[in-house]
Amino acid sequence: VINYSAGEKSERLPFDATLIPYQIFAPGRVVDWSGLASIIRAPAILKKEARGIHLQSAIVAIDVPNCTVLAIQGGASYRQTQFNRVLHGKRQPGSLFKPFVFLSAFTHGAEGRPVTSLTRVEGTLFEWKYEGQSWKPRNYEKQYEDYVTVRRALENSINVPTARLAQKVGIPNIVDTIRKSGIRSPIPEIPSISLGSTEVTPIELAEAYTTIARLGKGCDLRPFT
Repeated sequence: VINYSAGEKSERLPFDATLIPYQIFAPGRVVDWSGLASIIRAPAILKKEARGIHLQSAIVAIDVPNCTVLAIQGGASYRQTQFNRVLHGKRQPGSLFKPFVFLSAFTHGAEGRPVTSLTRVEGTLFEWKYEGQSWKPRNYEKQYEDYVTVRRALENSINVPTARLAQKVGIPNIVDTIRKSGIRSPIPEIPSISLGSTEVTPIELAEAYTTIARLGKGCDLRPFT
């Protein structure tokens, strides 16, 4: 549950994916993420805490129109660790890289054919062979369809049709789109990057998604003044 207050008013909102972020995080509103308590008390987390492994988190807030960084929180507690996970913590972005596959498809097409949101892509299992190796992407739910539209593949974050589209678009084109969006970390030209197998920092992802939010107009993020 999210508790927030603004002035004299207070309200409780259900913690779900249908909430619109800008309606929750409005200027002057105080947010209490009380729903995180159940996560912190989860048995798996408590076992790690007992071994001295503390749950960490990070956040970066961006003013998209002005390309400014409004806030950075590099960890759960500065006393525990001074390592800034936003600026220096590299992790696999996973499905956060999928939009770049589709952006590249819209820009370059697939095997010489234009791609739109209504383009149908195969959704069945396949093997992608490259440089003497092979890669077999799978869907998280282990369910597969013969064909899905590009829009549905992106909306539902479906792995196999995304990987199939990436194969037709070409990994070099996708890497080029990723770099133009704002990712500066090394990106290996291998099939699995279509599902985010490389490592990047949160600040890089924030800049890349700012480019998307600005309809392709990139910018270098700078501190708010």
